[in-house]
Amino acid sequence: MAKTIKCFCLSNKGKMHCPLTTDRKDLERTFNVQVRGEEIIEVEIDKSFVCKDERKDYCKNCPFK
Repeated sequence: MAKTIKCFCLSNKGKMHCPLTTDRKDLERTFNVQVRGEEIIEVEIDKSFVCKDERKDYCKNCPFK
């Protein structure tokens, strides 16, 4: 069985997007949640996942840096 990391991301009408974090509280105070009303979604991602995107300030809590 593949080892995974449980983390949280945002969902805008079913389309999940970053930031990723292992602590739900990191997302609870974001503009996207408080103003836009986006959902916080729990996901499990394989530990071998590598994000090839440019790191931004909101990536600071990403478990895949």
